[in-house]
Amino acid sequence: MLIKKYLVVFCLLLTPLPVFATSYWTPMLQNWNLYLDNGVAYVNAYNMPNHCIHRRAEIGIATDDKYQKFLFDFVLAMYQLRRQLKIVIDNDETVCKVMGAADK
Repeated sequence: MLIKKYLVVFCLLLTPLPVFATSYWTPMLQNWNLYLDNGVAYVNAYNMPNHCIHRRAEIGIATDDKYQKFLFDFVLAMYQLRRQLKIVIDNDETVCKVMGAADK
């Protein structure tokens, strides 16, 4: 019985922590674009993770959420400056949503 407990603890220690993560930072997006469609801003890049449908992530700007509007303002500024960008997206969804952003 004691061996089983140690085996379970050992297996949990070997399991990498990102397995339990639901959101993560993407790599630096190369040659990314920003476009608007019906109150939603989309960030599109060729090196967007595979689980994001159409290789894009969305920012909802038609809401009253100030954080989403701030995120859009930041991404728009980075787009106008043609800076590299990395974003935080959800790991479980096929329609990826931007939850955070940073430049190089």
